[in-house]
Amino acid sequence: MRKHFLIVSILFFTQTIGMSIDPIQSTERTTIKGEFTVGNFKSVKLWSTLGKVMEIVDSAKVVNNHFEFKPRYFKQGMYLIGVAENNHVPIILDKE
Repeated sequence: MRKHFLIVSILFFTQTIGMSIDPIQSTERTTIKGEFTVGNFKSVKLWSTLGKVMEIVDSAKVVNNHFEFKPRYFKQGMYLIGVAENNHVPIILDKE
């Protein structure tokens, strides 16, 4: 059985001005984008996590080993980016 490892070499977080009612949620839209340095993947997923519970937030196509999720308002917390539930890397989104 062949194992694939997810390696995200670059993650960019850019923010644009926006408005939000929820104080826990960011008041600015965040764009998450990155690049795979190995592997040949068709799509990548973004999960929010609370303990061991994972919920898919978004997905994006991988084109020429690059991906970009749509800009959105994220709540602060821990997220996972990966190609499968058992092949991902964690990221933490905060106000800064």
